[in-house]
Amino acid sequence: MKYLLIFSVFFMYFNTYIVAQNDLKAKGILMEAYQKYKTYKNVRIIFNTKITNIETNKTTSYDAKGYIEGVKYFIEYPEETTFSDGKSIWNYPKSKKTVKIIDYNPNDGMLTPDEIFREDFMKSGLTYTYLKSETQQGDLTGKAKTLDVIDFFPKENNRKYTSFRVWIDSNTKLITSWYVNMRNNSQITYTIKLIPNDKITGTPFYFDKTKFPKDVKIIDVRKK
Repeated sequence: MKYLLIFSVFFMYFNTYIVAQNDLKAKGILMEAYQKYKTYKNVRIIFNTKITNIETNKTTSYDAKGYIEGVKYFIEYPEETTFSDGKSIWNYPKSKKTVKIIDYNPNDGMLTPDEIFREDFMKSGLTYTYLKSETQQGDLTGKAKTLDVIDFFPKENNRKYTSFRVWIDSNTKLITSWYVNMRNNSQITYTIKLIPNDKITGTPFYFDKTKFPKDVKIIDVRKK
């Protein structure tokens, strides 16, 4: 046998104990972050995304920005823009000059902004465990940050990711970055800046065709 039975039993007991303790610590941190986030009317988000193909080791990177208000969100990427009013999702890839409208479905397996920032993690079909505390080097102000690192795993296999890791500022309780392992052999890293209670002008949470080229074709596949 690879391991002695007595060692295996001890290791399993010790590991279970540590994970249980970490889960309690993770839950406390997540509840603090969630309760803090609930006090915000909205959040402006500025972030960088890095996507790595594990097989080819090729990485692409781009910047994006947007707003989140409850389950509503607007995210503008270099090549496409996504809108959601919590009922429908509009996806506009600029090069194709088409807008596809689908029903908003919080259970479709995607990792959406409202799940990361608004959903109560304790009720979102995920298990979680506290990994560690780490120090991030200071920015231009010279101040270093202490971050809590928490790993998440979906309870079911219908998600499009296998796990993700979140870094939370222990002082502000804001998410600073997260890392996602996708089922399609890719890894995605988001580095985030959040600006709570920012002034939102206009109506950014749905596609207003009057603000886009007239030749944009609308494809509506929502269930009537």
